[in-house]
This record gives sequence, structure tokens and C-alpha cells, in this order.
Amino acid sequence: MKACAHYRIISDLQLVIEYFGGNLTIEDVINTKKQELKENYDPSFNFIVDFRNARNAFTQEELKEYIYFVSRNKEFVGDRKSAIISNNPLSLVTTSIYAMYGRNSLPMQIKIVENLNEAMKWCEVDNSNYEFIEDVLKNYKNNGEV
Repeated sequence: MKACAHYRIISDLQLVIEYFGGNLTIEDVINTKKQELKENYDPSFNFIVDFRNARNAFTQEELKEYIYFVSRNKEFVGDRKSAIISNNPLSLVTTSIYAMYGRNSLPMQIKIVENLNEAMKWCEVDNSNYEFIEDVLKNYKNNGEV
């Protein structure tokens, strides 16, 4: 399954939505972060990250590399909440390891959740935005674009 990585910055909601699917490498994730900086990126915006369709098996060293990359690029670092949606065993292991290292190295609160409702609640996004956010994620999953 080919890797796909997409994001959308929603300034009105002070939110960044990231979607990752397929066979990801850590470079796919790093390149997505670099692209976000070219937009209206604000490091204080909360994140909803959807890993449900990702087939990644990052090593602990790769996860540490990613955290080091983010922490040394101060334009990425902000006090925020990040909800990581993960519901398959492989991505759950990877996201759990990331959360463990990230909590110790980055000034953000990270929570692993099973669905969009939990992610929105954690990131304090009003439920009235559910359909919009769900549509963004579905379009990324089905078409690779919004």
C-alpha cells in the first residue's frame, strides 16, 4: 500500500488535521511537517492526527529522530494538545512509543485516542465541526485530497 500523508490547517478552529495512510516512512512524516511551515502554520494550534490507515513500523531510533527534528526546529514547537487517532495494533505500538518520548521532550500534551469524537474532545473542538472534520479525513482516505 502506497504511503500518503496530508494535512489541513484550519485557522478558524486553531487546528491542524494530519492524515497518514499506507506504508509510511519517518521521512514521509518529516516531509509533511516541512510542508506545513509553508502554510499558515501556528505552533500553538492543536493537532488531530489520524494514523488509523497507516502501516508503519518506525523503530524507536526513527521516532527519536523525528522528535529531535521537531524539537530543534523551534517553529514547530508550541504549547498545544495533540490527539493521535490509532486503532490498529501496529500503529498503536508506534504512536504509543512516540507519545512516551514526545511527552518528555516536547511542550505538548499528547493523547492516543480511538476515534474522531475522542480526538475532538481532547483538542477542545466543538462538536458542531464533526461532520466537516470527518469529511476532510474521509476525503484524504478515499481520494488523497480535499
